[in-house]
Amino acid sequence: VRSLNGPRVTTISAQPPPIQLENGLILNGPKKEIRGVWLAGGSKIDGFTVAGGMAHLNFGSGCGGGVCGSGSANVVANCILSNNIASAQGAGIFGCTAHNCTIIGNLTYKLDYIPPVTYGAGAASCSLRNCLLDGNYSGAGGGAYNCMLENCTVTRNTADRGAGGGVNSCTLLNCVVIGNIRHVEYWWEEDNYVGSTLSFSCSTPLAAGDGNIEAAPVFEGEADFHLQFSSPCINAGTNLEWMTEATDLDGMPRIADGRVDMGAYESSFIPAPVPVPCWWISRCPILLNLAGGDYAAAALADTDGDGYAAWQEY
Repeated sequence: VRSLNGPRVTTISAQPPPIQLENGLILNGPKKEIRGVWLAGGSKIDGFTVAGGMAHLNFGSGCGGGVCGSGSANVVANCILSNNIASAQGAGIFGCTAHNCTIIGNLTYKLDYIPPVTYGAGAASCSLRNCLLDGNYSGAGGGAYNCMLENCTVTRNTADRGAGGGVNSCTLLNCVVIGNIRHVEYWWEEDNYVGSTLSFSCSTPLAAGDGNIEAAPVFEGEADFHLQFSSPCINAGTNLEWMTEATDLDGMPRIADGRVDMGAYESSFIPAPVPVPCWWISRCPILLNLAGGDYAAAALADTDGDGYAAWQEY
């Protein structure tokens, strides 16, 4: 099933999420399990926002509030998985393969503090590629648990009762895992990964493995996870066969300058008086069309006639 106009305007809405109190308990939560999407038999969804899904242990497995699948043959592509809930694992997505997805603001919870801890608010038991996992909240593995991640950005996720604010028990390649936290006694501390294998990835502390770095990734902004021109993550990944015809989370070519970048976004720049990223110009299709599809010409043009060229606007 594929949407016509993409996830910004096409939503599968299961039900409103419950209210989480400051102490972590849930007020007026949904009374029965209503997932956003169930996938089986090698099925696929493409181009939806899936929101408000709920998976509760009292009415099933408690896994996959937004999307729940029966295995890696089931594919979720070009989707936004947001504000979904599970009482066990994978509030955003569970048991699937996800490509070019934004997994944001999902929650795993329990009504009591009796073990076992919940896992993987963003994703659990999935294969993820070119995905952003941001602002998910779980007992452990706030961003992802028991997943394979390639070229993903994992940031601002939280583990409140266990370890791995970013990822727990995962394998990562060409990823950026930074700025995730966990709850320790009476305070919070950065906790990006635990029990995981990282290669050609950026995180702190420096992970054992080939090609890893711990320098700051230098994002465009506090909530904009594109890489700036000075980022050490640019051209720092390792190329894989699937990347030849693939695109990043913006829909731009996955390899822009001979070697893939770390994270969900590929960076290429026009050498105007200041480097202008191609992804920024691509968000102004009128500007690009008036320049005949030439990114360099678009960066130098004053299309709106206000006395400032596009590179100055940037």
